[in-house]
Amino acid sequence: MPTSVLRPALVAVLALAASGAHAEAAHDPLRLQLFGTVDRQAVEVGGLLEINIEALAVPATEAAREALANAMAALDVADRLGAGFAVVRTSRLMHRRTDGVDEYQRRIVVRVLDLEAREIPPVRLDVALGSQARTYQTRPIPIQPYVRTEAVREAGRSVVAITAEGTLDGIRFERIGSAFLVGDDALVTAYHVVVAASRVRVTLPDGRTARVRRAWALDPTRDVAVLHLDAEVARDAGLRPLVVAPPAASGAVSMTAGWPGRERAETVARRYDDLVLGGQRLRVAANAVRPGDSGGPLLDGQGRVLGVVISGRSTGGAADLLDATICLAANPVPALGRYRDAERPVALRSALRRAAASVPAARAHEAVGAITFPVQREGADRRVHVASLLDALRQAPGDPVLQFLAGSVLEEVGEDRLAAGALDASRRAGYAPAAYSLAHHLMDQGRHYSAAQLFGEMSASGPYATLASFGRAQALVALGRPNEAEASLEAVLDHDPRFAPALYLLGLVRLAQGREAEARALVVRLRTRPEWASALQTPIDAPSLRPPALQPHPRVALR
Repeated sequence: MPTSVLRPALVAVLALAASGAHAEAAHDPLRLQLFGTVDRQAVEVGGLLEINIEALAVPATEAAREALANAMAALDVADRLGAGFAVVRTSRLMHRRTDGVDEYQRRIVVRVLDLEAREIPPVRLDVALGSQARTYQTRPIPIQPYVRTEAVREAGRSVVAITAEGTLDGIRFERIGSAFLVGDDALVTAYHVVVAASRVRVTLPDGRTARVRRAWALDPTRDVAVLHLDAEVARDAGLRPLVVAPPAASGAVSMTAGWPGRERAETVARRYDDLVLGGQRLRVAANAVRPGDSGGPLLDGQGRVLGVVISGRSTGGAADLLDATICLAANPVPALGRYRDAERPVALRSALRRAAASVPAARAHEAVGAITFPVQREGADRRVHVASLLDALRQAPGDPVLQFLAGSVLEEVGEDRLAAGALDASRRAGYAPAAYSLAHHLMDQGRHYSAAQLFGEMSASGPYATLASFGRAQALVALGRPNEAEASLEAVLDHDPRFAPALYLLGLVRLAQGREAEARALVVRLRTRPEWASALQTPIDAPSLRPPALQPHPRVALR
């Protein structure tokens, strides 16, 4: 969140704090928050899953503190999990008391026994306080069990690294992506990996390289390219053609397979509903993606290709970015149809030139590559590429993916009005990434009410639900509506109970509700992030001082 958002937010929050304590908190002698998380959502049947239960409390009396200690010591989740899980081990109860704040943590490792075990039920904590009892519970946690197959491992062996080289405005560039075999002599990758390239080579699993000089089919609109790879080279390298799944292929999880030759863990994650945008179908999943994964396959449990990875969101391990990964994969079927109908491949450089001359999406990809080329960012020729991008946009006004791509880049170069228009057109066509980017754009422009509405629409479900919940919370705090922000922040902290920016904002909300003891407890919880702990301590002790800004979230992190 930019500083311009937080500054008015702090004034509004502290003004509300004077209105009095939150009624529910006033009658809670423990002032307790209970979090339940899992170490991952996609888990193999027969595999282990770690459930983490954390409690943060500020007991009002010694009797309340003792009652909480007894309840946490007696906490047993085994009888609540159901037949789909078996408890393997339970850690000892960890407890720490700092400045009157009690923190408890207990980890439970379970084995997942059944494909139908789709959620961790709420964990209930019953605290006996004299003749009364108080009950707290976590929210249910959705998970996605799956069965690992040899087909998936085998599919990963047909993924290779692809390197495209060329020249933009007299400056040499190099892009690295992934590609996979779909026929004896056909290699699929993302179009944006090879756009404007004059030389393309693949690195085979055994370390040898092979030149790619021809193409079977290019589909810039869907961001797919089918290249020619000599069949004998493919056979010698042990590459096997992958099978493309039918459009109606279902499955609770998906897998991504990047090229070999670098340290990489196979990723398995939940799938979301496909995005169907006019004539395009995009697969959406929660798989982790990194630069260099573009062009690789998104696989189902049978090792079939669901789509070609074209973009995604990844935090790269950044501490202040919410870890919610998203993968978007394009439909390769139309390009593969042209491959099967083709008599012979054509020269790649000629095919790329023809596409750039006739297909708006091809020109857009070329312009985006030039605009975002690091050395060229400040060059005068940048205006030429922006003009080319706008021209491509005018020629394909009904393409929501192109509108999103253009909007994201136009925003980067400071064309705010044009960027907002393109993102809004894409959003209205149903493209979720555009809605998320537009909401952040509105936040950057100080239009917090509109941003809160748009984030709210996305926070109910879907791949951007958790990210949108945090965005909505930021906007609501900026609007001076902390009570409404509370539920959104709790949803974020159910996803990641140690996410410092959310804990910080929740601290401001607690101050607004007159719950200063709980705000101070959150300072203690933030002790491993001293800058955030200090930022929250500041409005508690000296309201006139300003907090630091929150970092914005990356909207598209993979190209």
